[in-house]
Amino acid sequence: MKFDPIILEYIFRDDSSKPDKHWLDKAKYFVSTKNVELETEVGRDRSEDNSKLSANFERMRKLKPKDFGFSRVDIVGDTAFIYFESFAESLAESDFYFRLPDENFYDESTSGLFYDAFEKIQQNSNVKKVVIDLSNNGGGSVAALTAILGFLLPDGEVNLTYFHTLNQNYCSEWYHVDTNLDGEFDARDGFGGQYDFYILTSGCSYSCANALPFFAQADGLAKIIGERPGGGDCTVANFLDAYGHVARMSSWFKLGRMTDGNFVSDEHAVKVDIPFGERAEKLYFNYEGIAALLR
Repeated sequence: MKFDPIILEYIFRDDSSKPDKHWLDKAKYFVSTKNVELETEVGRDRSEDNSKLSANFERMRKLKPKDFGFSRVDIVGDTAFIYFESFAESLAESDFYFRLPDENFYDESTSGLFYDAFEKIQQNSNVKKVVIDLSNNGGGSVAALTAILGFLLPDGEVNLTYFHTLNQNYCSEWYHVDTNLDGEFDARDGFGGQYDFYILTSGCSYSCANALPFFAQADGLAKIIGERPGGGDCTVANFLDAYGHVARMSSWFKLGRMTDGNFVSDEHAVKVDIPFGERAEKLYFNYEGIAALLR
């Protein structure tokens, strides 16, 4: 039995004709334990984007305080900070109408995190600004992305747009997020206009963590602070091969917006409104410093 190198190229493809060396090396190690032979011997080095992304994740790992956690809500003066490291969704979200989420849901449900965060924010009359911290976020669920956008909008109406690369169609989908959990999908949802929103990004902000600032900036919902996000414009597709192996790959849905008759992908399209510049190393994970910067 041999692994077809074309399969590797299909899963780990870019503009090169060779599979990614990093993943090829991992595949070689795996098949060596299964007594399986690989036809492909030489792989390409990681792309420039992938190399930068890996370096940024390592950088943020070193900057992150040990006790910072995976997700959290902090209030510093008149500024609230919502931090999370992935866009997560959970089957438990259907129960939020019967039991409001609390801190126990933060890691498993990003919408649960936001429901509880805004409960805390609304109870603190000093809060005027909300910073969504995506500086150490590698992406995740598009459903969670949609839910968060609903909180930033003035009425909970989310417009998610993308380009279908297979049939060349531009698609526009609309969702209404019940941000106050009153069971009514109406204009009382959303917090746009009630607070000044900021989205904190770094080169580590990838996929959905790149899409959120893109859509928020395109619709005038928030200002972007920090550094330009790391990119990633395709949703993820899961598939099963003939041998029962499950794999994930970039799908044929490219997130972005139609502008002047042309589709603009969210890949590297976000512009930073308030750059950290040389202060970046001292500002990431430093909410006192960021709150002072925004005053």
